[in-house]
Amino acid sequence: MKCLSSKFHFMKCLSSKFLAHNKGQRTWKVEGAAVQGHNIRIAGFLSMGEAWHNNHHAYPGSAMLGLYKDEPDPGWWVLNALHNLGVVKNVKLPKELPQRSELVAEATDLDRRVERVPEDCKIANFIRRNS
Repeated sequence: MKCLSSKFHFMKCLSSKFLAHNKGQRTWKVEGAAVQGHNIRIAGFLSMGEAWHNNHHAYPGSAMLGLYKDEPDPGWWVLNALHNLGVVKNVKLPKELPQRSELVAEATDLDRRVERVPEDCKIANFIRRNS
């Protein structure tokens, strides 16, 4: 199990630390920042959302990294479920964070993309009803 765990950690570090600062898509540019983050679509699911690194640089205080429905973010799914159960509180999302004048949209398709929003979790609702 330790071997599997260390391989996962290596992939997560490779995707979110090295690749995500050098290669990949960018939805946002943070003007004046020395380093820009990049989104690595193929690693988004495997890294529990950490590979949506451009989104993280754009909204560093957000609990949600996969900001759009086409950006799988298992880490957010877990946090959302825990929030539904009342275990996690004070969850911050991009719309609740202060506006940043240095944040510039680079993607030209933002008006066609569907933003992710917190949702009721069926499992959490089931657990609440039966506890």
